[in-house]
Amino acid sequence: GTLLEGVGLGQRKGGVQGGGADKLGEGKKAGGGKLFLDEVGGLPVPVQAKVWRAVEDGEVQPLGSNEAPLHVDVRLVCATNRDLPAMMREGTFRADLYYRLSVMTMELPPLRAYNDDNLEVMARVFLKQSSERHGSTSYDLSPATIAVLLAHDWPGNVRELKNAIEHAVIMAAGARIEPGHLPNHLVRAKTRQAPAPEPAREPT
Repeated sequence: GTLLEGVGLGQRKGGVQGGGADKLGEGKKAGGGKLFLDEVGGLPVPVQAKVWRAVEDGEVQPLGSNEAPLHVDVRLVCATNRDLPAMMREGTFRADLYYRLSVMTMELPPLRAYNDDNLEVMARVFLKQSSERHGSTSYDLSPATIAVLLAHDWPGNVRELKNAIEHAVIMAAGARIEPGHLPNHLVRAKTRQAPAPEPAREPT
């Protein structure tokens, strides 16, 4: 929690253990722009209170600072795969923060609900991004690889697909991504789902 607070809110020299210098928080750095907070449902409750204050009052208090709070002007965009209303009822997510953040919400379907064409397009986008990031040549997905991707139910959603494609780019020796370049659990799952061959029948 302390590390997360220091990154988001900033800290003054000596304000936390190991804090050797003043650090500007991400909230202040994003001033006048947008700040993306991923997995907001995983924030500890004490940190949620500070996020609420930053959103509600436009102020952040760097860790270890006795000075007046810093003013921030950001548009906060959050994402989570958790059931925030249920967490709110359980007391693990602050109601005031939930209602403050839920001014506009968008529910995205899980990746397994996408049709085959959309999933393949997303895989190819991630393939291009990963190729560029690793300074590699342009890769292509073999039909067998596409079949493995389409057969998987993607419990980790888009993040799992993105990581699987990057894994394949790192493992590939040539310019064509084959099933063996994908993470092992994807290939094993495809093997388990393959239908058993029909037994041969003797002619009568």
